[in-house]
This record gives sequence, structure tokens and C-alpha cells, in this order.
Amino acid sequence: MSNPAPAEVRRINRLYWIELILAWAGLCASIVWSGEYAETFQYSRDAAWMRWASHALLVALSLGCFAALQRWQPRLAPDRPLTGINLILTMMVAIGLYALLDIVPIALHRGADPQPLTAVASADPRYSSWSRNCKRRVWIQGDTPLRGLRLCVRDRAMYEQLTASKRIEIAATASPYGIAIQSFRAAPAAQNP
Repeated sequence: MSNPAPAEVRRINRLYWIELILAWAGLCASIVWSGEYAETFQYSRDAAWMRWASHALLVALSLGCFAALQRWQPRLAPDRPLTGINLILTMMVAIGLYALLDIVPIALHRGADPQPLTAVASADPRYSSWSRNCKRRVWIQGDTPLRGLRLCVRDRAMYEQLTASKRIEIAATASPYGIAIQSFRAAPAAQNP
């Protein structure tokens, strides 16, 4: 087998670097864009299957991406296999798709004419010093559709109010696909008789 010309090798190497840079930029953009919705949407019980279906689709797309890269990208030389770069590209595609998994249910939620929902529930505020993204979180408890929801509290004063009252008031929209949180604040503490 004859080796490709140096100009052809440079062109193919340039294409791979362009692919890597575009894959990395797409990965970063998808993570940043999806971070806006990271903790503001919760699947409804009837639509919980969508999470499993989206994970299965992610695995299938990742395997298909790797197979396509292995089959259709040109080989530079027999002594220089491209499996490593194909694995890197596949990993970046998989991470980018994982970051975008919640886009479909959120789009379905917005298109399903969601109804406003206001709820007051008991809250369990927790501080985590090891977390880099959000040190102050609150877990929703009680018998509301929001049970188990985890929210990040960026405002220190609101976190202290939640710690004192142990109750949270949430404004959201609800649809058959889930619940999207719009805002929340500390509710007054419950009065014990």
C-alpha cells in the first residue's frame, strides 16, 4: 500500500484538528446552554419513561457515531490507526448529547400549554462545601408533585430564610410532561398549635 502524499497528509490532519475543535466548541456550548435548565425541570410520573428512552438513544447514537467514524474517515497509513481520535470525537459527541437530553421534554412541556402551579412545601436546606457549582441546595419534601426536586439557592439571605422556616413557596408551570420551576422563595414557618 502506497503512503499518501505529504500534502494529502497535511490536509487530512487539518480536517481532524478542525473536527476536534468543532466537537470541543459544540460540547462547551451544549453544556453552557443546558446548564440554564439543569435544575428547573422535573419529569412528571407519566413521562418518566422519557428519561430512560433518551439515555438509550444516547447510547445508540454514540455507538453509531463511533462506527461511522471508524468506517468512513480515511486512513492515513496502516501504522497510524485513528481509533484514538475517533474515540475522543465519540466521547465529545456523547457528552454534548448528554448535556442536551432535557431539551426535548422542555420543548414538549412548553408546547403543551402548561398551566400555572403554586405550591408551598416543606424544604430541607443543605450546605455542601465540596460542591463547586452550587454549595447551597434545598430538597423539596412533602406530598406535592414537586417532591424530590432539588434546587440551587444562589442568594445567601434566601438560604438563611429557608433554613429558618424549612418551607418553600414555588411558582411553576405544569404539563403532562413535567413541571418547570419559574421562581421560588422562603415561605413563612408553619404555626404549630
